[in-house]
Amino acid sequence: MIERLLLAVDRSGHAEEAARVTADLAEALEVGVRVVHVHETPITASVYGAEDLERASIESVEAAGALVDRTVGQLRARGVDAAGCVRVASAGTAAQIVATVTEDAADLLVVGALGVSRWRDLLVGGVAHSVVQLARCRVLVVPRRTAPGDLRRLVLGVDGSAGAARAVELTSELAVRLHGTVLVVHAVDGEAGVAGALRSEALEFAAGLLVVGRRGRSSLQRLLLGGVSERLLHTAPCPLLVVPPPR
Repeated sequence: MIERLLLAVDRSGHAEEAARVTADLAEALEVGVRVVHVHETPITASVYGAEDLERASIESVEAAGALVDRTVGQLRARGVDAAGCVRVASAGTAAQIVATVTEDAADLLVVGALGVSRWRDLLVGGVAHSVVQLARCRVLVVPRRTAPGDLRRLVLGVDGSAGAARAVELTSELAVRLHGTVLVVHAVDGEAGVAGALRSEALEFAAGLLVVGRRGRSSLQRLLLGGVSERLLHTAPCPLLVVPPPR
């Protein structure tokens, strides 16, 4: 059951969209939100002055705290119970975000994602891509420029996998709590074709959420071949909720 959300933010426009969707979901589910920002340059930020950091596009500790405070304020203005924290990226941004999920016992992690990935992001993986692979909790990935959608309209992709079975359970919970409508889609045309079919159905259905299960694979397989959930990270027309397989 979803009772606590964790929202990971940065200074991008993707994070702003993620914050808006988080507020919508928290309001609808009547749950609290913890905002986390991972500060990536603690050593550099302690050496240079504020003006030098700004010119070099290096974030200061003060700027990191201000970002969290601003996001928390936006959520509270919507009536959401919110708090925030800054974490230092001692083991990489994605790993630190996932560690915070465990620390906070969050039921759902929300992150922003690039709408179109560069080749390097597809091969190596951006933060959202890495978080989806590492996290054992559900991850809601919000693309930039997401049109305000109705969270009560859900598209569920199923394929008979263990991850999809867990996605069915979560979608059922959300549909009941949101008083929503679910469109169930099963496509059988290879991973690229399935991802495209789910995207098309989500667009036609005017979905507010697209829910898929993640298959259990080796790191090498995910890196080289990708999967439906990984492909949708860069093409989903609405927030993408990825549900991991059982441990």
